Amino acid sequence: MKRLVTTLLAVLAISGGKAQAESTHPKLVVVITIDQLRGDLLSYCIPEYGPGGFNRLLNNGLVFSNVDFGFDGVDEASAIAGIYTGTYPNRHGITGSTTFDTEKNSQVSILEDKNYLGNYTSERLSPQNLQSETIGDELRAATDGRSKVYAIAPNAVAAIVAAGQSGNGAFWIEDRQGKWATTTYYKDFPWYIDRFNSLPESPSSRINNIVWTPVGAPQSLPAGGDPATFSYRFSQSNIPLFKRSAPVNEEVTTLALRLIEYGGLELAKQPNLLSLTYYAGRYPAKQQSEHQAEMIDTYRRLDDQIARLLTALDKKIGLAHCIIALSGTGHFESSPPTTSSTVLKRRRYFSPKRCKALINMYLMALHGQGQWVLDYTDGRLILDKKLAEKKQLDIRNLQSEVAEFARQMSGVRFAMAAHEVGSGMVNEEGLRFARSFKPGETADVCIQLQGGWIEGEEESPTDSQQKQVRYDAVAAPFILFTPTSKGEKVHRTISSTEIAPTLAYILRIRPPTDAKALPLPEVAI
Repeated sequence: MKRLVTTLLAVLAISGGKAQAESTHPKLVVVITIDQLRGDLLSYCIPEYGPGGFNRLLNNGLVFSNVDFGFDGVDEASAIAGIYTGTYPNRHGITGSTTFDTEKNSQVSILEDKNYLGNYTSERLSPQNLQSETIGDELRAATDGRSKVYAIAPNAVAAIVAAGQSGNGAFWIEDRQGKWATTTYYKDFPWYIDRFNSLPESPSSRINNIVWTPVGAPQSLPAGGDPATFSYRFSQSNIPLFKRSAPVNEEVTTLALRLIEYGGLELAKQPNLLSLTYYAGRYPAKQQSEHQAEMIDTYRRLDDQIARLLTALDKKIGLAHCIIALSGTGHFESSPPTTSSTVLKRRRYFSPKRCKALINMYLMALHGQGQWVLDYTDGRLILDKKLAEKKQLDIRNLQSEVAEFARQMSGVRFAMAAHEVGSGMVNEEGLRFARSFKPGETADVCIQLQGGWIEGEEESPTDSQQKQVRYDAVAAPFILFTPTSKGEKVHRTISSTEIAPTLAYILRIRPPTDAKALPLPEVAI
């Protein structure tokens, strides 16, 4: 009898331990990136939120006050690449959403790839130019491809970068009709997503009837806010504008819920990964001093979408089997100052056209006739290497000549030849600058402008073609919500390079190959 009792206790202990291990095994990791999420507005809007969205994560998750992306010129594409790879643009290769194509003599998507066709889009894209493995790639490798990795975003680059080289599928809203599109690089195009494009609930079917108005009167507005109501109507002729508005987030959630409902994620015997990208930036049709009401409404609507998502996850999979990671992208695209007479006096313009013309004239005086400068975009100067080769010039010397000349231009903070980027720079400012570029492929000369200057043409008909240079910090919170999290606020800045290793630690897989940071100490106990 005594031996029987001992045996039963041993069996119960083993089975109990097994049940506990299974209960903590995540079936799904959901990584949410909210482009241009601002920590100040996230906290300002807390009284506007319901209990099931942001408040649920903020009150029960591990909340870090800010993520530092560690390099200059952060945008949606480079930030998301940093989150998923655990490294910087000079290693993962995604320096921005676009790059200069010398054959086409124009800016193209940084993921353009003529070897793959598009589904529901004419774009030909793939993740081949993403040169570092992602957390999704490592998850697929660790499970011999049994884990599923999907990504959904308004924009193609965000979706593809998040899906990585080994993902099952990446889906985004194409710009002509508003259908959910993908690339033939990925093997999965589930029937329930394909069919969704022809349903009345799809964005392509609804776009002509979508009107953005406030969900209700806000309790208060930040400084400069205009309490007047607003109303914006969308159509198939302005889908790119729709993708930079608050209503686009509802479309992302709707497709995610469809994947959660029909994707069989709840049956998983290994972790799966779902990546979602939302938008919390400025609506570009408004001036900076007039956009506060729209911004508050954006956060209120985001709260609704987070609540929708968490409710669906809890119902279909159970939040006890989910890991939720939410991060901002570390930047905010503010509009140029308003055109009032007092502000006009302080406007200082750096003209890309004038910059290219002056440098071209300078090089013609030194080396003869030719179109020496092919392009200038976002601080990146591209020179004609074929012309330099034809005239038997050393490209490194040519880069140095241009950098020295550019340093003398008004508004230029500093300029550096591509072959000098990262060499001999020991201070933090130089290091952040070097991490922004992939020398030899994205630029010949890298230029950084002084804060407050406006990059664009003074005679530009619209402010959307102008960009004010800002180096002020934008707090980008990071929230980690797990079945065991108790709710803790950590008032320190973490590095974006710590996110992927932290998720890898939770999943007990190896971090991405280019990730050097250790997991967050609050998690790696």
